[in-house]
Amino acid sequence: MQTYRYDYHPLQLLAAEVHALRRSMLVLAKEVFRGTGTDGIGFNWEVHFVMRYLWDGGPHTIPQLARTHKTTRQYISEVVNRLIEKGLVELSHNPRHKRSKLVCLTDEGRAFLQSTADKGKSICERIEDEFDLQKLKNAVEVVRHVRWVLDREKWRSSETSRRRREEVVK
Repeated sequence: MQTYRYDYHPLQLLAAEVHALRRSMLVLAKEVFRGTGTDGIGFNWEVHFVMRYLWDGGPHTIPQLARTHKTTRQYISEVVNRLIEKGLVELSHNPRHKRSKLVCLTDEGRAFLQSTADKGKSICERIEDEFDLQKLKNAVEVVRHVRWVLDREKWRSSETSRRRREEVVK
């Protein structure tokens, strides 16, 4: 167990561990995505989560995806265009809006996600005896709750919150 020179708040320690975990998970992701034909689209966790969000939640517009992922519409547009080129998503008519198309998974996109989910689950099952699964489930709930609290942005000043909301909407 690592010791620290400073008496950090537990949220600071959690942030450090999540950051370190992210680096470890990127190594795992490279293994999961190896041989999937996703070379050249800059496939990463963010791209994967956009696709998973479509898989779990159905079609969404680019502005909806940008708000959900707390990023810009331009970035999501770039991601979507690369996924369209690979045949993993497509744009379809949006009955609620004339210009804002819906981003939808293609059959190939759904098959890709199923394949990577199965491969990821297989890797996790190989190492699951290293974990107390109930503690792992509890950790998921704790991290989810911390994310929910931070996303409410009560820690921001009111002026910063207003500017942040305006940036996300643009």
